[in-house]
Amino acid sequence: MNEWLHIQRDFPASVEELFQFFVNPEKLVRWLHPDDCEPLEAKLEPVIGGLFYVDMRPLQQPAEVVSVRGRVLAVDWNRSLRFSWKWISGPLKEAPESVVELEFLPTPKGAVLRISQGSFSNEDMKAIHASGWKMALDGLLLDLQP
Repeated sequence: MNEWLHIQRDFPASVEELFQFFVNPEKLVRWLHPDDCEPLEAKLEPVIGGLFYVDMRPLQQPAEVVSVRGRVLAVDWNRSLRFSWKWISGPLKEAPESVVELEFLPTPKGAVLRISQGSFSNEDMKAIHASGWKMALDGLLLDLQP
């Protein structure tokens, strides 16, 4: 089974501003984590081959660090990003590597972010990642509020 996750979300920000929330580490760490984790560090180096990582601490297991690692596969500044995603610690560390594709599109009221991630081996993994993206994007939306 090769399942892909597709999410589309409108944001009250320009494409340029939204793109910065992915490539600026100080902004990325503030929102790219689920609600039940404390963010520790995050970075996406916006060059092909650049490092992508997220480290977070589960609130219910403060001695543990959950980490994602990857490499940037493609960059089209303010238009798209593509990077690999591999859990290296935590409950999903046995999950296969996936690829995240982001598309930033201007709208009259801001921007649309389209996310595709896959492929997942089953619906459960797809649903877990969909839930994580929903929480993270809700946090991004809050961070964009004036």
